[in-house]
Amino acid sequence: MAGFQSGAGKTKAALYLAGGLASHGARVLLIDTDIQNSIALALGVSDPELSALDAQGKTFGSALSKGWPLASCASEDNPAVIYAGYEIAAVEFGAMAAAAGDSHAGGSPYAALIQHTLAWRARTL
Repeated sequence: MAGFQSGAGKTKAALYLAGGLASHGARVLLIDTDIQNSIALALGVSDPELSALDAQGKTFGSALSKGWPLASCASEDNPAVIYAGYEIAAVEFGAMAAAAGDSHAGGSPYAALIQHTLAWRARTL
């Protein structure tokens, strides 16, 4: 699920879809890329738990900032979940600074991808 309209039901729809597919035997990976950590909140993950996952490099944000493979971040549940984590905000802000011309920002291996996404987002809003 992707979109920029807040309150449109993306998180709830993604959770129901992932749960429904998993309950029918499909292997499902749910990746939260929202800096508000909507999936973690919906699944009851506490702030200390999310901070610990960030510190262990087991969130989308920490994988982006360190250049680690996303597969190492997924939970072992079904549906498997990769939480956004708190580092995602730093990654996104760094990419925005790089897109604005700051030559010292956006040093992660994913910076070009994030910059491209942010440029696309700016064109579609």
